[in-house]
Formats: sequence, C-alpha cells, structure tokens
Amino acid sequence: MTVYIEYAILDNFIVDYFLLKESAFLLRKRVKRPRLILASIFGTAVAVILPLFDLGYLWEFLIKVFSGLIICCIAARHENLLSFVKFFNVFLLLTFFLGGVVIGVVSILGIPYDFEAYYSNKLLPIGLNVLFGYLLVKGVKRFIEKNLSAAAIAADTYEIEVVIRGKSYTGVAFFDSGNRLTDERDGLPVVVCSKKFFKRLYSGGA
Repeated sequence: MTVYIEYAILDNFIVDYFLLKESAFLLRKRVKRPRLILASIFGTAVAVILPLFDLGYLWEFLIKVFSGLIICCIAARHENLLSFVKFFNVFLLLTFFLGGVVIGVVSILGIPYDFEAYYSNKLLPIGLNVLFGYLLVKGVKRFIEKNLSAAAIAADTYEIEVVIRGKSYTGVAFFDSGNRLTDERDGLPVVVCSKKFFKRLYSGGA
C-alpha cells in the first residue's frame, strides 16, 4: 500500500484542528489558535510516525489514547480534572462521528474503505474536503448574516435618539410589534438597538 506523506500530514493536521476547535465550541470553552495548531502538529506527528513501527494493535491503541490525552491537554486550558475529561470525551465522540461519516460517504461512492483505494481514485485528502466544507459553510453563514438578515429587518428599523446625562446619541433600533421585553423596574418596553450603537452608548460615544 502506498500512502503519500503529504496527504497523511494534511489529513491529520486539518482534521485534528477542526475536531479540537469544535470540541471547544460545543463546551463553550475559549481556546487560542496557537494552542490548537500546536496540538494538531503533535497529533499529526504521532499519526505519521506510529505506522512506521510494528508495535501490535494493543500498543498502538494505548499510544493513540495517550496521545489523545496530550492533544487535549495542549489544545486548551482546563479549570479542573472534570473539565479536561469532558473535553477529551467530546473530542473522542467527534472523532468517532467523523470516522463514521467518512465511511458512509466512501461507501455511497462505492469505494472500498482503505487508503490505497481512496487515493487511487484520485480523491482529495479527507482533511482538505473537511476544510473546503468548513469554508463553504462559513461563507454561506456570513453571506446570510450580512445580506439576508439585514434585508429582512431593514423595513422595521428606525432612527432613535437617546439622551444620557444631557448628551444626545442618535442611532438605529429595531421595532418589533411582538416584542414583550420590558424593563423590570418601570415596566416600560425595551427597544432592541444594534450592537454597534450599544457600544457607543456604553463607551460614552467614543
């Protein structure tokens, strides 16, 4: 069987990066990109080097589990042991889920699930497919947020004036006839303003 080293590196690095990123997202944990990159590099190194040694299934399994623990430890700061265990478990679940999706897709395409058959059919590395899919979804989401959402509320936005300590601020607010938000102190209805306008009010107009 022939496996191109650059394909293996691309596959493992990209897949590890997004698995870690999504694990943090699901747990609402803030992570820094350098830590994700470092953890992905470590995972890639283990995945590429491990097949070079004939260690047997048991040792390979133990090394993979241990490397997974290290990857999760590098990827994010954990407040306590429970936080780390949760992150590791979510990472494992996403890994198994992605593996199942890959097997399902190649089965639908009628391709035997092994690397030799996969690459002999001149398919892109799995990691690149994941990256392209992620970029596509992100692009569509951004398009909707910037265009469709803005167009949908444009007809219901009005210019408002807010006076704070004698200083007047003008901005845009959203008028919703079904809005039931009220101030708990005086019961007056709450007008939903834009995030940008709220930051101006909060920072004193700066």
